[in-house]
Amino acid sequence: MDPLKDAELFMDPNTLSTDGKTQMGSTYWSDDGKYMAYAEQKGGSDWKTIYVKDVQTGKNLENDELMWIKFSGASWNKNN
Repeated sequence: MDPLKDAELFMDPNTLSTDGKTQMGSTYWSDDGKYMAYAEQKGGSDWKTIYVKDVQTGKNLENDELMWIKFSGASWNKNN
């Protein structure tokens, strides 16, 4: 029995950049599992940008990004 038989790849961090200089950082899931926020770091920088991805569509939400984050993460309120 293969537990991954019907599994689908949700996000491949290797596709974040073509030059390999973008790193995926922490992930933050909403309580209901509808959204995932994730951090990206470019070129070895400490600065991060946090994006929000819709789990059902697999696409980032437009205009939902937090830029210039250095010593912080993300969290969700009860209404996402």
